[in-house]
Amino acid sequence: MIKSMPQGSNILDVDLTNPENSIFIPVNCVGVMGKGLALDFKKKYPNYFREYELFCRGGNLKTGFPLVLGGINQFPDVPSSSSKHWGTTGLIVLFPTKNDWRNSSQLDWIKQGLVELAVSCNSDYHGYVQWRKQVRNIHIPKLGCGLGGLEWMDVRPVLEQFAEMMPEHQIYLYE
Repeated sequence: MIKSMPQGSNILDVDLTNPENSIFIPVNCVGVMGKGLALDFKKKYPNYFREYELFCRGGNLKTGFPLVLGGINQFPDVPSSSSKHWGTTGLIVLFPTKNDWRNSSQLDWIKQGLVELAVSCNSDYHGYVQWRKQVRNIHIPKLGCGLGGLEWMDVRPVLEQFAEMMPEHQIYLYE
């Protein structure tokens, strides 16, 4: 089921101490979070930015394959990858909508990433199966819109299809 959040709601205010919550953050595949929601996320969660940056440097983040990060890092000096908190805190989905920050987002990559999250059973490397089991509340911004250049009227129906694939989850859209 989809619920639109009130105008002015901030996805970064979602309570990630609740293990049933998950937020999506649109990113690129080169490890740059220089503007928009990604920059705000980088400022609030610098350890996750470092993990994302390392993942990108290794060539491991690809469009169509979101990266699920285990809950809030309780220890600011320790990278979150060394202390996954699966099942104890909310989860972050870094969702690549474009290859490079200079390029436009692609609707097909958003579709592919949503399908991977909803139905993939062979992507345990990215944590999709565990993510589906743990979360109930999925908070999603206007993926690929704004700095990505896509139109919301094209993206929203794709998110509605995603919600249909995830009937046991509540989808919150930040429009």
